[in-house]
Formats: sequence, structure tokens, C-alpha cells
Amino acid sequence: MSADLPLSPSRVRRRFSSQAGEYDRYAIVQKQVAANLIAALPKTFEGPVLDVGTGTGELAKRLRVLYPDPPLVVSDLAHGMTSLAALNIPGAWAVDADAQELPFAAGRFAAVLSASVYQWMNDLPRAFEEGRRVLRKDGVFGFALFAERTLFELRAAHRESMREANSTHPSHVQEFPSLQQVRSALHQASFTNIQLWEADEVQ
Repeated sequence: MSADLPLSPSRVRRRFSSQAGEYDRYAIVQKQVAANLIAALPKTFEGPVLDVGTGTGELAKRLRVLYPDPPLVVSDLAHGMTSLAALNIPGAWAVDADAQELPFAAGRFAAVLSASVYQWMNDLPRAFEEGRRVLRKDGVFGFALFAERTLFELRAAHRESMREANSTHPSHVQEFPSLQQVRSALHQASFTNIQLWEADEVQ
């Protein structure tokens, strides 16, 4: 979610796909985010589970340990990520998919989960609407994303340097959604019983 220019899905797809093999070496924060999300989930799921934007499968691997029985589908926009996740999680079904246009039937999943993905959406309400569409009426929609305070020091320093340089170009530093924007997007997607909270991760 950029304040200036929308993210190019094809560019995101290429970049993440090309970096799939090296991703886990540097995804320290993302792994902690996945662990925190797992800790906040219900103890059981009665039916198939979808991991949206699985990356190399960090969240799905943790899910498989705690929830070995329900069918697990891993999906990512980047084919390289989907392929690697499929190798990392034997028995999981792998599908290349855009979170804003999921290729699944309505009401298919008992849980739709995602870690460190939804901050990249150009249309967050649309992505949440898709999650809601493929979810059962009594299903669980659980996610964690990078919010507006993420890398706030870097963004502030970059803007200040551009101001000092009298630059007229828009900042290329990624903007992330606020808690209010996330809540609004969830309401637009007709979610109810919403529970949101923020936490700072310092490395």
C-alpha cells in the first residue's frame, strides 16, 4: 500500500520469485511474525486451511506441526515461492495465486491465514473481501502485517534527506497501512467480531 504509486504485481512477482532461494536467510522478522500469529490462533480447525502469500512456507510449516490433520493449501503470487513452499511442506497443495483474486470457490476454507503479506496490497479491502469470500461462515480469518510504524525511522530519514536536497520526486520508501485503515478494510469486507492489536518487534 503505497502513498504515491501502486505496486506493480508483475514486479512483485518477479522480485520475490527470484529471491525465493535466499529469502529465509534474511526473513528474521517474518519468522517471528509467523510464530506470533500461530500463538494467537484457535487450537483446532475443522476443515481445509489456506495460507495466503505463503512465501517459503514458514507459517504453513508451523501450522502443519500444530494442525497435522486438516488439508493445507499454500499460495503465493510468486511462482518461485509457491514451488519452494511445496517442497518444504510435503502433502500441502500449492497454487500460484494473487491475494486480491483468489482462484478458489466460495466458502471453501475453515481458515484463511496470512503472515507479512497484506501490507503489499494495492487494494486492501479487495484482498480482505477475497479472503472473506473463500472462507466458511464460521471460519477464522487470521493475519499479521507490517503496519504504519514499520521502519518509521528509515522513512523519516529518507523524507528529510529528500527535503534537504529539494527533491521533487515522490519518496520510493514503502508506506504501510494504519490500524484504522486495516479495521476499515475489514469492515468493508463484511467481517464481524474483529480483534486487532499492534506490537513492536525490535531486532
